[in-house]
Amino acid sequence: MYSVFQSIFSTSGGPPALLRVRDNANRSISPKDAFRIPDHAKKIIHFDQLCRMVHVVNCVTRSTRFEGLPYLNVNA
Repeated sequence: MYSVFQSIFSTSGGPPALLRVRDNANRSISPKDAFRIPDHAKKIIHFDQLCRMVHVVNCVTRSTRFEGLPYLNVNA
């Protein structure tokens, strides 16, 4: 699981942070399918929190800085 940051900027914040997920065979899984893997509410919440933490860590450790905080999509 990792982040990519779209190069779309707005005056109200930084770029959107997008989730990228790979399975054990290194095949790409859509974020929508990745959120279907957790099978009950606590696991869904934990996975959502993990995704946000991955984005935060990737944002602050980037060599290229951008203005503002990235947009985060959350599982609703």
